[in-house]
Amino acid sequence: MNKTLILSRSQVVEGAWFRPGQHVNAVGAPPRPDHREIDAAGMARAGLSRQPGDRDA
Repeated sequence: MNKTLILSRSQVVEGAWFRPGQHVNAVGAPPRPDHREIDAAGMARAGLSRQPGDRDA
């Protein structure tokens, strides 16, 4: 399990680091187009989990 909690405008987690079945909590970047903790490759490989009360960005 990996966790990130950072207000980053640049990607700090690379999808190439992900392994099958790995769990990543990425909670720091606000839902804005110019903020992202995980690069595009990582987001493409991810399955996203939403919680009750989550808002669409």
